[in-house]
Amino acid sequence: MRLMPFVMLGYPTLADSLKVLDFLSGRDVITETALPSPEVKGKLANYHERAIEAGVTEEKVFEVFDDCRPNFLMLRSKQTDAQLRKISEAFDYACAPVNATELGKYNSGRTRFVAKVSPTHIDRDAILSSRGFVYLQCARSRGEKMFGEKELYEAVRTIRATRSSLPIIAGYGVKSADDAAKLAFLGADVVAVGSESVKAQEAGFEAFEAFWRRFESSLPVE
Repeated sequence: MRLMPFVMLGYPTLADSLKVLDFLSGRDVITETALPSPEVKGKLANYHERAIEAGVTEEKVFEVFDDCRPNFLMLRSKQTDAQLRKISEAFDYACAPVNATELGKYNSGRTRFVAKVSPTHIDRDAILSSRGFVYLQCARSRGEKMFGEKELYEAVRTIRATRSSLPIIAGYGVKSADDAAKLAFLGADVVAVGSESVKAQEAGFEAFEAFWRRFESSLPVE
């Protein structure tokens, strides 16, 4: 089973997050990140605030993640042509809140833009326009409990029926290795570990390393 940990560059310090990225390199993961923004609200706001306080800019994210492959950028807004050019230089995959038509236009560049769907909202046109994989949002928001197994299974089946060869990354609500194993059993190709991954980073690199080794060791053997 492949995993996709979320790493906020600059959280809790730039030095710690760089150590985390170095540790994850070569561990058969796709590393997810976001661009720091003062406009983020809710549970993620502290992560972004700390990153900005550490001096992390969009340019710094592009610079660091250009050397951290494969990688995935979760975007909160539509992007200009200039921003898309910067993203295409540093990221393998990205996701932005755009409709299916716009997604097709975004995919004119090197970066493979993907659709994000959930059991309550599956846009088949967006899935058809997605490149690389499709992101299945398994809870209504980060940190919340995942949808039921039947709902998740039906979502996976619908995605497969729409694009049988398109890999599925499943995230949101993953709190344990048991959750990751369940999603793999339901048909996910990669499981994203978001909030729990960032929480583990809060205490510094050593705490994250211990968390991630425990997480990996408790996954079922393929």
